[in-house]
Amino acid sequence: METMTGEPSGDLLRSLFDAVARGAPIVVSAYDLSGTILLHIGRGLEKLGLEQNQLRGASVFEAFKGADDALARIRAAMRGETSQNTQDLGNSIWDNWFGPLRDGSGAIIGAFSISTDVTEREQARAELERRIAIIEAQTQAIRSMAAPIIQVWQDVLVMPVVGDLDAERAAEMMERLLSALTASRARHAILDLTGVESIDSRTADQLLRILGAVALLGVQGLISGIRPAVAEALVALGVDLTRVTTVATLHDALRRCMAASANRKTAAARP
Repeated sequence: METMTGEPSGDLLRSLFDAVARGAPIVVSAYDLSGTILLHIGRGLEKLGLEQNQLRGASVFEAFKGADDALARIRAAMRGETSQNTQDLGNSIWDNWFGPLRDGSGAIIGAFSISTDVTEREQARAELERRIAIIEAQTQAIRSMAAPIIQVWQDVLVMPVVGDLDAERAAEMMERLLSALTASRARHAILDLTGVESIDSRTADQLLRILGAVALLGVQGLISGIRPAVAEALVALGVDLTRVTTVATLHDALRRCMAASANRKTAAARP
């Protein structure tokens, strides 16, 4: 029996081991150095369609032929190594722990493995990843709708900006706009801020960065639809817009771009 100051007795340890093996969703196995299965117990066997110790006496290398990774780990355990892996059997998923089996003197006499049924955990994780992917796709769709790119004329693209503009969203907008400009070969890009009700220095800086990138493509960038409150905020923030073409409305921006396009075509037609 166990005492308060002594080590647990062998009977207690065996009883505890038997209770855990038969109550938890695990499979406990032991093998001698030739691979003969000495012990194969645990409630997890029910998931595999096996009885307690049904495979005792069989060779693990024959019984689980084809499970190359697990068998390699068992061989490694017989050499004194410990390892872990996760194995998907199709209808169940298992976390496996492999290690050497030693006698009282520490000499290796075989190997053991403890397999835990983690099917529910992995299914929950897969479902969580699926939901996260859906949320990310929906977020991307919302962001695209909040800043669509519209080709309103042969040489003119418009990106209406709605709502708050953070660094991540600004980077996405820049990438999409530059790609659209390259594909369409447009000469004018209008950032319409009619849907923006407030702005801070970081947001203003992001807009200037977008216009700077647009200019590097040889495209004229314009900002339209700045509301009075946004204009006041830009002045208070000391944002330098001297190099940016701003117009009151999107209609005014379109007329300016169309006029520039017409002038360019006229100039090109002159002898």
